[in-house]
Amino acid sequence: MKYIQRLVNQIRKETENEESSAFTGITDSEFIQYLNDAQYHLQALITAQHPRVFVEEGIISTVKDQERYDLPEDILLENKVHSVEYSTDGKDYYNISQTNMKNRSDINETGYPSNYIRLSGQLLLTPIPSSSGFIRVNYIKKVKEVGLRIAAIASSTTINTSGTTTLVLDNTNFTTDVDSLRDIEYICILDRDGKPKLSNLNISVANLYNVVSGTSINLNTVDYKARDSDLNKTSLAVDSGDYLVANKNTTTHSELPPSIERYLIAYTSWKILKRDSSVDSMEMQGELAMMSQEIIASYANITDDLQNIPIINDDDWSF
Repeated sequence: MKYIQRLVNQIRKETENEESSAFTGITDSEFIQYLNDAQYHLQALITAQHPRVFVEEGIISTVKDQERYDLPEDILLENKVHSVEYSTDGKDYYNISQTNMKNRSDINETGYPSNYIRLSGQLLLTPIPSSSGFIRVNYIKKVKEVGLRIAAIASSTTINTSGTTTLVLDNTNFTTDVDSLRDIEYICILDRDGKPKLSNLNISVANLYNVVSGTSINLNTVDYKARDSDLNKTSLAVDSGDYLVANKNTTTHSELPPSIERYLIAYTSWKILKRDSSVDSMEMQGELAMMSQEIIASYANITDDLQNIPIINDDDWSF
């Protein structure tokens, strides 16, 4: 999908809101908020009928005698779990079933987990693991929030997963949004197409400074939760021309497929027209409903794979 700023510009033209300043007009941040609302509204509609569309797999390491484990940060509504498996070695997994608090293990009861409980963004294992192991959880992933680029990286840098790293930002080819950098605690680093390089980095606001030669920020210890294939990584390189975006789990290009771009534009245009008390908003509301139904139908579970063919005649054909 296009860079989100291009969508904002397009919507401005369609709704005749091209003029904007600090005192008049509609700010980019309001357009971004409506675009995010559109994403989450559509994801909820799709998930209600086709929940497997957004399923993601995550691995959580367990600790001996520890009951509670945080679910992935990007899980939808902090509790949308599809299935949970357990392994003592990270290779051979077995299914564990969901249960409720009435069946919660005694604090002294340990062993191989056979059940789990969902509670406030956490999984509680029962019985409590008697040794270290791994949880493989399939969950419904929340679509990443979209946001504007706030800075560009001037030179390639290796970011370590411990200690502090200084990033020199490009103030020649990009206008750094210093105010945004001062107001946030976390950033994500992406390439020009919005593909993540590293997510959820904690920035040291006290060490953010602006000098004539450019802007630099210091990154505190990297809060990097690696996937299976990256478990042994201790550093990651970012390149000149990569971008920073504010907050956790954020991107500059929607993760939804390009075919849904038209819905995001239409939804945001509708919100803007409704905000302006335009009569066009009523007509657009009907178009949105039809568009969402069409998109949801396109996610139906259709496959080109050969399906099993039932045998309805069980006569013995052997000779």
